[in-house]
Amino acid sequence: MTQHVNSGTRNNSILDLVFTSEPDMIDSVSVLGCLADSDHNILQWTVSLSPTTALFNRSSLDYSKADFLAIRRALKDIDWAVTLKGDANEQWGATFTSVMKKLESQHIPLKKPCQCSKKRHG
Repeated sequence: MTQHVNSGTRNNSILDLVFTSEPDMIDSVSVLGCLADSDHNILQWTVSLSPTTALFNRSSLDYSKADFLAIRRALKDIDWAVTLKGDANEQWGATFTSVMKKLESQHIPLKKPCQCSKKRHG
């Protein structure tokens, strides 16, 4: 997972986040002004999608059959103060993403690739 917000969204703190599973899916995130009386800034970004046939020929996570309750329980049982001790950016890349990937593989089954053929018109 990639976190794309690199500028403060509430004063100098990064509190509003944009996550993607593909690092190149978002070119940049713009932090705009505040929305009305909020002390959080507005975020704007562009999603870059280049769908290819190859995407349909590989397994993907089947979120409709995910055990979100088990994921929540596992996340609740983690002592985050100890687990994420140290530099936030390093812990994001090294620790948090590996915890999430592990929970994904344990509690979200894979969908088989679509084996359907395209209909021909005519």
